[in-house]
Amino acid sequence: MTLTTLILMTALAQDAERPVTRGRITLKGEAPKPAKVACRCAAGVETIDESLLVDKKTKGVRDVFVWVTNPPPGKHAAPAEPVTIESAGGNFAPRVAGVIAGQRIVFVNRDPHCVSVHGLPRATKEWNWCLQPGDECGTAPERLEMEIAVKSDIEPWMRATVHVMEHPYFAVTNGEGAFELPPLPPGEYTVEAWHEKLGKLAPMAVKAGARFGMEYERK
Repeated sequence: MTLTTLILMTALAQDAERPVTRGRITLKGEAPKPAKVACRCAAGVETIDESLLVDKKTKGVRDVFVWVTNPPPGKHAAPAEPVTIESAGGNFAPRVAGVIAGQRIVFVNRDPHCVSVHGLPRATKEWNWCLQPGDECGTAPERLEMEIAVKSDIEPWMRATVHVMEHPYFAVTNGEGAFELPPLPPGEYTVEAWHEKLGKLAPMAVKAGARFGMEYERK
């Protein structure tokens, strides 16, 4: 057994012993019904605007980016595994993603027509690709930056957001508004949340392993 393998096994064992910190982001008030939109690139094909999706049963908000603002000390290398964002059914999926600085983001076109992928980072040079069906392109942002907008220059509702982080302690809510943060060492942490339509929530102090909720109020 190599030293590297031993270190990795020790880290995995420590993570397994740490309780999971999880929560749910909800919306107070009535959620708007997603608007139907017609794809310009595919005649007769309709999809929905996914900029604000709320589960009827749980009131959970999908695609909220949640992160720890005071992470435990330590440096984190970019994972070798890329984050993949697909064009599927006239929308980007996932719509919101986080990467560690230097980690590759790959955009793949699963639609049967050309797809525009226009990234608008503020800290680095923007990118603008036109992907044919089955094509893919990627980038590996090195600089830390929140809220990198990715849009289609053809379909105005087709958007994604990428957050470039220095640590892995972040998550994106699922269809019921639920999320789980990677295992944290014991201690108290500050958690923030961001949504493209609803904005930021007030920071919340939580202990590692806690189960908690955060709520948006639609005015």
